Amino acid sequence: MSSFLRHGGVILSFNQFLLSEAIRPLRISFGSNSDMDNGKIVDESSVSYTFFKHDHIYYCVFLGHRNNTDAEVGFGASKTFSLDVNNYTDSQIGGTNALKIFSQVFFVLLKMVEGKPKLKRILFSSANPKLGRVYDTVVTNKIFIDELESIGYAYDNKHLDYHVFKKVVNGHKAS
Repeated sequence: MSSFLRHGGVILSFNQFLLSEAIRPLRISFGSNSDMDNGKIVDESSVSYTFFKHDHIYYCVFLGHRNNTDAEVGFGASKTFSLDVNNYTDSQIGGTNALKIFSQVFFVLLKMVEGKPKLKRILFSSANPKLGRVYDTVVTNKIFIDELESIGYAYDNKHLDYHVFKKVVNGHKAS
């Protein structure tokens, strides 16, 4: 049984309401060392990534570099410890609190993007239809939008299957 409520004149499921209102960066230790807590981000030619752990599940957050100025956000989980990005899956593996995990991923993502001054576009694409619906809702979250704006990015639009945030330079979105 789902709960529904009216918010801003629109009827939303309780889960949609949570995603549209409750996502905020949640501080977590992250890193590329065995304790996943050194604050380091690995930068390779086509990807940047780092790790964190929560409730005995390990997470990898990454930016897949499409070129020098565009990066696609991704994250995955694993029940076993690994510092190899290839050992993480985008399939749900039984995390206890999806809202909390997404808020932690968001915190790590903000730290990653802050270290990429040449990045002009951040792309959120869905690995599956469920994640697509999550992104469709999250991009309406004022806190999510405000946090990305605080590091210089504004929501542009949905292009194909990607939600795009563009760098703001002198009050204008980068092209």
